[in-house]
Amino acid sequence: MNKIFTNNSKIELDNSYYLEPDGDSGVVLVFHEPRKRDKTERIDGKKIKTGEVEDYIFEDRWYTTRVAQALRIYVEKTLSDSSTFKEIIEKEDKIFSLISDLDRTFKQF
Repeated sequence: MNKIFTNNSKIELDNSYYLEPDGDSGVVLVFHEPRKRDKTERIDGKKIKTGEVEDYIFEDRWYTTRVAQALRIYVEKTLSDSSTFKEIIEKEDKIFSLISDLDRTFKQF
């Protein structure tokens, strides 16, 4: 297991992203958010929509060997959904602050 996870099972980066160990010495960046989808039932081996909507948690995972790689992907993903230059600067400031906090906490980066 990566040394950064000796005291934590996961490290929250923001409301949608966190880091977790992959079981070996790697790191997994996880994106998660609540979403809605059409509810389906399996009838005679076929999926049929019921007309109802259900809530679920969507997850996307990126497996990396180092924390720095996971943070690069995090930066790439969070900045790519910005629509204005001002938004990019605000997100970049939050990211640098987060990295400084992680550096102080884990003394590893």
